[in-house]
Amino acid sequence: MSHPVPPTRNHTTSDIEPDEAWKLGLRKQIEESLLPMVQEAKDALQRKLNEAPVDQPTRDRLASEHSDTLKNIRRIADDLYRDQMTEERAQLRMAQGGPVDQALSVGIVKQQ
Repeated sequence: MSHPVPPTRNHTTSDIEPDEAWKLGLRKQIEESLLPMVQEAKDALQRKLNEAPVDQPTRDRLASEHSDTLKNIRRIADDLYRDQMTEERAQLRMAQGGPVDQALSVGIVKQQ
């Protein structure tokens, strides 16, 4: 996954946080990357509803399954966001000469 616009760096290592524009760009990027999954879930629901006459209990079950699928996609988005934020904070700390978690720094080096 490519990174959004590079964040501005804060000046203290104790307050390392990507700026709001970077966070917004990351959210947009994640949303766009998961859009095909959301569309597929909607299409699958519509196909099932169009297959044959659907009674109300079946319609309710399909709607519940669709809702669960969308919740799972949201969880994926949240996990991706959290992981990218953790990685970016570590990179900012490293760039400012601050301490970096060893496991994160190994992962960052492998990515580069």
